[in-house]
Amino acid sequence: MTLRKLVLATVAAILVAGCGGTGGGVGDNTPTTPETASKKAGFTYLNELRRGTGLIELDYLGTIEKAAQNHANYLNDVYARYGVNDTHYEPHDSQYKTGGDCGERMHHAGWSRSTSWEGGEVIAFTGGEDTVPSIKGLMTAIYHRFIILSPTFDEVGIGIINASQSACVVDFGGSPTLGDKSAEIIVYPYNGEKDAWPYFDGVESPSPFAGTNLYSSGNPISVEFNKAKITNVTLKSFSLKDGSGANVDIVFQLTSRNDKSGFITNHQFAFFPRESLAYDENYTAKITYEADGKTGSKEWTFHTISVTGKSDDSTSGDKGGTQVNDHNVTDTNQTFVVQSDVFDIFHILPGNDRIANDHTLGKVTIEGKTADNRNNSTVTYDKGNDVKINIHGQSGDWIVVTFENLKNNKTGEKLRVRVEAK
Repeated sequence: MTLRKLVLATVAAILVAGCGGTGGGVGDNTPTTPETASKKAGFTYLNELRRGTGLIELDYLGTIEKAAQNHANYLNDVYARYGVNDTHYEPHDSQYKTGGDCGERMHHAGWSRSTSWEGGEVIAFTGGEDTVPSIKGLMTAIYHRFIILSPTFDEVGIGIINASQSACVVDFGGSPTLGDKSAEIIVYPYNGEKDAWPYFDGVESPSPFAGTNLYSSGNPISVEFNKAKITNVTLKSFSLKDGSGANVDIVFQLTSRNDKSGFITNHQFAFFPRESLAYDENYTAKITYEADGKTGSKEWTFHTISVTGKSDDSTSGDKGGTQVNDHNVTDTNQTFVVQSDVFDIFHILPGNDRIANDHTLGKVTIEGKTADNRNNSTVTYDKGNDVKINIHGQSGDWIVVTFENLKNNKTGEKLRVRVEAK
């Protein structure tokens, strides 16, 4: 299992709707093949997610891809020229400017629906070519997840840019009439998923934590009741248990009643675990509800990503398939006994009340050593919460690693762990 590099400076989502008809572009709605291997991988993964959740699968349209690519090019152009980071709108002059929002841009590229239509867009400002890691990151961000898993979409196109401003733009098209083709209840992580991500690092714009003192959590569990099949719904209860049967503490429940951004409908619910979920662990979720006057329940299971070998050689600097071991740092003054001359990744779990951070580690220092750090300098990646070390020494040789600026960048809190060679 490989770790997805999820360095999201910010993410943004938009949903638009309107009547049928075309804009000023030339094109058609014939499904096509994505123009690059990266876009094809992203498209394949999107449909993997939608199959798992019981949603209608997506067709890939060249017209929507053109709209998404135009916007990716626009984002890079205005960043390079003006130093601004636009998201879904195009207020600046640019040769790539094609519309005020994703609906206008899709119509400009030639996309159309004969009936009422809906369009949606999600953007990850990360490595533009890495579409699958970008989408995996977006799936931890709850507003973006609900758009990606909307039962009203059946078409998609992807735009990517990797230049002054790297971005992955995913545009969706559909119609409110499509809901009948999808499941009655849509949950994520879905039943049987084998590599659910453990945590949400809090990087989403707008923030689902607005009005709270939270800034990170475990990966939220989401529930959506399909409006096409359920008119009125009341969620009665939710529970999440780990593989031992112990209850997982839910620190926050997002509903239409407490959503400060106004994006969540009365058919959507999200449950945020207090701490990061464990790696390589089974979880069981259960809801009880009343839908259109009838009581019901749903129970499902999923599995989190394995911690073993989760680093990505393309981003972590590993060469020649070098072995990588991973360790979760859950408290200060821990001791980790590791192999000499093997890369070890120390992951600072967000959501932990004792050591949680707001997605950026501060200074990392190595001191008091009788062993050497073969990297000379540590490497931080994976949303800023991982540090890679290659210790070199005899059995019992050790180093002390200090992570500064935990919890937030103002307290200057330090976390110190001992790494010992075996």
